[in-house]
Amino acid sequence: MADVRLHQGRAPTIIITEPAVIVGSQFQQLRQHNLTLEDLRKSGVPLSHVAILETQAQKTKDDCVMYSLNYAIKAYKNANQFDDIHQGLQRGTLPTEDESRTKTTLGALEKNSSYSMMHEGTHAAFGADFLPVDFYKHGASLTQARELMKRPDGRMAGRVNSEDHREAENLIQRNQAFRMTRSVLLDDGTPSSTQFSASIDGFRLQEIKRVLAAAQR
Repeated sequence: MADVRLHQGRAPTIIITEPAVIVGSQFQQLRQHNLTLEDLRKSGVPLSHVAILETQAQKTKDDCVMYSLNYAIKAYKNANQFDDIHQGLQRGTLPTEDESRTKTTLGALEKNSSYSMMHEGTHAAFGADFLPVDFYKHGASLTQARELMKRPDGRMAGRVNSEDHREAENLIQRNQAFRMTRSVLLDDGTPSSTQFSASIDGFRLQEIKRVLAAAQR
């Protein structure tokens, strides 16, 4: 999902929220990001005005559309927090990027490389350092939820459900409420079972219900 801001007389600024990882298996995601960045550069957007925030919330290849839709909604609801990031990007900066970048798959790859893996000038950072907690509401991993809630700054310890609910729900509680077991095939063809949160599917059903209700009015 990309949050794009236009600025009169100046180049636009773009925040790309990557729900999975920047690099990906066999660098597939990284190649796609670089293609997008190349298109932006050709269209006149300085890459210093672009930031990719990797959340690592999505753990499968199946839910890209739903995570992107969810992130678009959350970006709209949290527009004020995005304002600060866009203001920095207008100056070509992203606060605390050096430390945050090391937490991403791109940062891990760059540790073992002597040359740039992403088009130079593009900012990259770990989503939890910049985004509100509700961007992790539908995260698939319970381990990640626990790690996020242990952050010393407390950024990820708040509620993820709306005020309409009587009881507040945090990341761990949300993950456990939607936990299920799924059978998968490993790369070598061996069957395996894994547990994950199907919260994103709850969001999918919610949006389907909303669209059907609107169509019947």
